Amino acid sequence: MSFKSILVRSIAVVLAIGGSCWGLLLGAAFWAFGPLDDPLLAFAIFGPGYLATALYFLRLATFLNLWQRRSIWIVSLLVQGAWTATLIASAIGHSDGMQGGLRHPLVAFWLIGATIASALALFLEQPDSERRAITHANE
Repeated sequence: MSFKSILVRSIAVVLAIGGSCWGLLLGAAFWAFGPLDDPLLAFAIFGPGYLATALYFLRLATFLNLWQRRSIWIVSLLVQGAWTATLIASAIGHSDGMQGGLRHPLVAFWLIGATIASALALFLEQPDSERRAITHANE
């Protein structure tokens, strides 16, 4: 396996585990405290993140073609990028810059890191012929 393949796989592992943790944490918090009374609204807000997390696991568990793998990273980049943009807009909209997610460094670290990692994985995915050659060489 090449360094690029290992790095992309590692990104998928970290995002799958991290996405699962955030999903459980947010799911439990919103179930317990109910800030979103409308389940459809809650699904619209958090559903894309759950989809991205499921796609990370799909990426890890199956052999997909290049287009499918890159599509996963595009979805991830859109989801993580949207949350990161919301975080930045929240910081810009407040004079102290510490409202929203920036009050919590872990949230900012995760969102910015996941966005960068998704973009990196998108560009590091190898064409199928290279992956097959690597796979057959390791058998």
